[in-house]
Amino acid sequence: MATQQITINNLTQTIEAIQVSNALCHNVLPTKTSSLITAPLWQSTSINQLLDSTPFTGSASQEVSDWIDDSSNKCDQVQLDDAQRLSVVIDLLKGNAKLWYDTYKDTIHDWVTLKNKLTTYFKLVTGTDHFQLERKLYNRRRQTNELAIDYCHNVLRLCSKVNKYMNG
Repeated sequence: MATQQITINNLTQTIEAIQVSNALCHNVLPTKTSSLITAPLWQSTSINQLLDSTPFTGSASQEVSDWIDDSSNKCDQVQLDDAQRLSVVIDLLKGNAKLWYDTYKDTIHDWVTLKNKLTTYFKLVTGTDHFQLERKLYNRRRQTNELAIDYCHNVLRLCSKVNKYMNG
């Protein structure tokens, strides 16, 4: 928890510096004192929510590409740079994924490298390579308590992973 708070504080300070820099570049300064107070509070809350996101454990039930896309989108919303993304995503690795990272952390120095290596490794481990995806799609059946619309969305998502040209 202490590590998360340090990460939150560092990210909040960086975001504040970026906003001030952007404001100076565009000659736009906040006119209300309240905006100076609420912006860091919003950013801190957003970063807290980001760090409370679903962690990636490397289990077969999680698809690494979906998790990375989701994490990346959340980082975009908070306007994190690659170094900040790396810090946040490392914090969200748990279980086997954290063990994997601890093994290879000496070779991972930036967000792009982490994303590529994580994707490559866990696509093989979790069975999300092309053959496994086809098998998942072929064997996919609607669960008894699953809504029909949820089932359809899930099947369409699997289809788009099997065939990249099929995106609904």
